[in-house]
Amino acid sequence: MANKKPTPAQAQEKLNELGLKITHPRIVMYNALLNLKDHPTAEIIYKSIHKQNPSISLGTVYKTLETFVNIGLINKVKSAEDKVRYDIRTDIHHHLYCAKSDRVIDFYDEELKELLTRFFEKRSITGFKIEEVALQISGEVLDEHAEEFLVEGNDQIETADLMEKNPSPAKEPKATPPDKQKTKKTIQEPPVPPNQLSIL
Repeated sequence: MANKKPTPAQAQEKLNELGLKITHPRIVMYNALLNLKDHPTAEIIYKSIHKQNPSISLGTVYKTLETFVNIGLINKVKSAEDKVRYDIRTDIHHHLYCAKSDRVIDFYDEELKELLTRFFEKRSITGFKIEEVALQISGEVLDEHAEEFLVEGNDQIETADLMEKNPSPAKEPKATPPDKQKTKKTIQEPPVPPNQLSIL
């Protein structure tokens, strides 16, 4: 089940818990993150708050976002075009990226999460420590008003199903040539005429 966005009160509690001073720019920006959709960039956040808060510069926005990331209040997300965006949900989840609209949408699937976890429990990447596994699935949003995307089908998928390769067509066994029979050459003696003896 998808986790809900934290409330402003929870954000303030988190800031206090992490020992971060509560300032006007930080509260304004966190509220902007709560209200903006599709994982905004720093520029989008700046534009959304600038009219009501002209004293907050773009530099302050970048600096505050980095502070939020460093304390674990938000996460960075990169789009396929390599733009840095910000995600207020810090639990493990996946993303759908629509190249046409440049939207990044949260996507939750517990079964997929379990399959990926089990897969990497069996496989390791040499010289790399896995801390979190999250996918970004690229495609196109078919309904621009949709806010939630569900996986169709309810068949259970096992890790073995994913690991199984397409079986290659069975090769017919090569016909083994019949063993060459070693035949002894026999010398046939001419027939013995009647009433004659053969000398051995």
